[in-house]
Amino acid sequence: MLPYFCERTFPGPDARLRIVVPVGTGQTQFESSLETWHVEFAVRATTIVGPLDAALSQFVGTSRDPEFVPGTNAAGQPVLIPRYNQMAQTGLDLQSILGDWLLKFEGIYQDNPVEDFFAAIGGFEYTLVGIFQSAIDLGIVSEYAYDGRTERLVSPFDKDLFLGLRFAFNDVQSTEILAGGSVDLETVARTFRVEASRRFGESWKLDLELQIFDNVSEKDPLFGLEDDDFLRLDFGYFF
Repeated sequence: MLPYFCERTFPGPDARLRIVVPVGTGQTQFESSLETWHVEFAVRATTIVGPLDAALSQFVGTSRDPEFVPGTNAAGQPVLIPRYNQMAQTGLDLQSILGDWLLKFEGIYQDNPVEDFFAAIGGFEYTLVGIFQSAIDLGIVSEYAYDGRTERLVSPFDKDLFLGLRFAFNDVQSTEILAGGSVDLETVARTFRVEASRRFGESWKLDLELQIFDNVSEKDPLFGLEDDDFLRLDFGYFF
């Protein structure tokens, strides 16, 4: 039971990453008259059948994914007003390890006032253990994402294919690299991403994140991020 709801935080006009039209969080709307005090319920059941891990979930209450209503702020500038509707969502998670193969599927069906829809992501990772007679494992990753919404598509990954490589060096420093890219099979928009991490000594850790957006058209939900390529380095000390 979830007795209280927290609104989402959205990036401001000077933030990265941000959308083209700012979100007017001061004008938030709710379908329920109880607003943030509407009580929600969630349940999740899991089981293991041989090599298959399965989970079935159900949620009833205020959607964490708001509908955006066009509006204006006090200065008369265009904004997107978040509206949190009531909805019911059923989810199914499946995962199976078969030798060097890892197979995964996540799907949901949502019933809401705007548009009922089905969304899912599924894929695999195949691991080549000890490539070139070394301690390094190479994982070949592929995923396909689908989102059936047509009236208010808020996810940029509606019909996208992802391909990537995961390097696990299996060294004392826990060095890992994940590099890959996705392509929208309808708009041909592309994204490229690299994530890497490595420990130094007993207390230091370096994290690297690279994100590139390419060939993003005005019809793609990622259009507002077209010029937001970035490289981030985090150097942390743990004690």
